[in-house]
Amino acid sequence: MGLNFALKLTAAQYAVQGKIANRSGDYFTAESHLRKAIQLNPRHSRAYYRLGEALDGQGRYEEAIANYRQFLRLRPNSDLGYNTLGLALYNQGRLDEAIDCYRRAISINPNFSYAYNNLGLALSQQGKTGEAIANYRHALKINPDYVNVYLNLGLMVNEQGNLEEAIAYYRKAIQIDPYRASGYYYISYALYDQGKVDEAIDYSRQALKLFDSSRNAPNPALIHNWLGYMLQEQGKITEAIEEYQRAIILEPSLVEAQDNLQYAQQLLNSQKSALPSQ
Repeated sequence: MGLNFALKLTAAQYAVQGKIANRSGDYFTAESHLRKAIQLNPRHSRAYYRLGEALDGQGRYEEAIANYRQFLRLRPNSDLGYNTLGLALYNQGRLDEAIDCYRRAISINPNFSYAYNNLGLALSQQGKTGEAIANYRHALKINPDYVNVYLNLGLMVNEQGNLEEAIAYYRKAIQIDPYRASGYYYISYALYDQGKVDEAIDYSRQALKLFDSSRNAPNPALIHNWLGYMLQEQGKITEAIEEYQRAIILEPSLVEAQDNLQYAQQLLNSQKSALPSQ
């Protein structure tokens, strides 16, 4: 007579299964495993943290925040927990609360470079440029190869009109990580503002080549649209139209590309109608 039985997992095992599912992007399965872990052990702090990640991945942000807070009730000295809660609050536009969390993370771990970067980003959103730059620079003292900080600094000084300084930061970023497509994309914008359109086009094309292998890559539809705009400015209307069409294929709701395509097609038709008849 055979024996039929279900394998019963422990809370820790369910939590591990949830972590694995999170990493593969299967957030619904992760949620199921992690809720079982919490049911078996309501004080399993990591299960709350990972459940927060799973809910975050589903776009259920308020529930994610609630679970990060529960994790911190059980682990009140977790610098990672405060940083992650800060990110969730930042993504909800709750900047003051996010800043408080980042500061708390730094008070627990003064060498937490990620928290300094995130604090700088939140402060920059509040227009506190000086404080933001100070935190970015502190992050670089801790981690001189922190690519995101160079990109964030570049964007900030670019907005202030300091194009050469911005380009220097972007170049430093891609020197450290040559596969970071966003660095090439940002350089393209800065070069365009300097009137160096040919170079700007080259950097946009490089960003597109790197897109598939790049970490934290920008939306490729935006790059195609931007490249089309520059080509159109050079009078290369047919090439511009091709780029706008590529942008729309990737993101059909990109209104800017739709408008640019319509205008470019009108320009092309005008050029054709102006040609002498045979």
